[in-house]
Amino acid sequence: MIYRSFDDARAAVFDARLSRHDIEIRSVHGPNAGTHGWFAHEPDGPPLITCGRWYGAHTASVDAAQHSIEAFFSATVLAEGHRRLSADRRRSTREAICTPGESERSRSTSLG
Repeated sequence: MIYRSFDDARAAVFDARLSRHDIEIRSVHGPNAGTHGWFAHEPDGPPLITCGRWYGAHTASVDAAQHSIEAFFSATVLAEGHRRLSADRRRSTREAICTPGESERSRSTSLG
């Protein structure tokens, strides 16, 4: 399901958490032989939670799904929703420290 906005998606999470229906796990085969994934859904409902990786073992996939469902119902959802990262947080740590041009400029201004 695709939501029109972040707020719509967030509201759907609250509704699902309040309803506390039984959540079913559906296993799926990955793109390569021997890879497994999963999604969780309410009976006769669309996917509610999906995995973000492929697992090498079916049992590892099911175990991860069970832990994800537990986390879904016990997690604290902040009132303000998502937060935007500053420009520095979107770069790697190495890039945020300084780029090669910046280190030369800072050296030349401290020497001059």
